[in-house]
Amino acid sequence: MPERFIRFLSEHYAGKFPCWLAPDHGRIITLSEAKTIVVGLRANTVRVAADFNATPFNAKIVNAE
Repeated sequence: MPERFIRFLSEHYAGKFPCWLAPDHGRIITLSEAKTIVVGLRANTVRVAADFNATPFNAKIVNAE
């Protein structure tokens, strides 16, 4: 039964889940003060992912998508 519900949601939203259902609410692509932003968001129960790698900014955008 849960598998059918997940399949229905996946088909209905075409993989673009709403914020309340998405695994991450946002993604932080680091520039400077990103660690404090991530800590603040996580303290307020916002699910975020952050990229702290030393890769170029354009590569971070491609990886985030």
